[in-house]
Amino acid sequence: YDQIVQWAAWVLRDNPATLAAHFHPALYVATQVVNVRGIGALMAALGGSHLVPEAPVYSALALAASAKEAPHRAHAAEAIAQLADAGLLDPALFAREVTAHLSDGFVMAARVAQTFTDAASISAIAGYRVLQTLELLLPGLIGADGKIVTQGGKLVEITAALSNEYGTPVEVPASLGAKRKGSSALAVAVRALEAVVPRSTVVAEEAAAQARAARDGDVA
Repeated sequence: YDQIVQWAAWVLRDNPATLAAHFHPALYVATQVVNVRGIGALMAALGGSHLVPEAPVYSALALAASAKEAPHRAHAAEAIAQLADAGLLDPALFAREVTAHLSDGFVMAARVAQTFTDAASISAIAGYRVLQTLELLLPGLIGADGKIVTQGGKLVEITAALSNEYGTPVEVPASLGAKRKGSSALAVAVRALEAVVPRSTVVAEEAAAQARAARDGDVA
């Protein structure tokens, strides 16, 4: 089945958005059950594309990031990092798709947080792009009822960790800032996020160098 996906990827090599859209049913099933085949091959094709990703690609990455099977999430993390390394990852578009799927209950925040953690560990620039994506995700974690999405605190925790690691403060939306009081894990994470001060770090400098290399076409 992996070979079938690879054939489809070859046929649609000039249109990764169509490839991603075609496999959305399989990706959704992969969030519910294990042993869904072809996800690894699909992530390899999307991550390895040299074309600018469109919304269907980011939607596919979001679903794969919440796959029930850990190896599928690992493949998603690798694809995210690969796009970041190539200078192709758009945090705003990615955050929009993840936010939509979180709101609709199609993805689980804890699984996405683990995938983002894995992606961030692959390279400095991947970690920075993940941080930018997370910053844009934060406003969508609190619903109209004032409650955070299920296990959304996991995403706040990784945001605080990466913000501190990169010495890059992120804006905490008022709706989330209201959760700073108390001893819950969410409150601790919000306070940690608010406490980050801007400073130069080795990993931030490395991310900047990798971003320049990608921009100048030095990425293999």
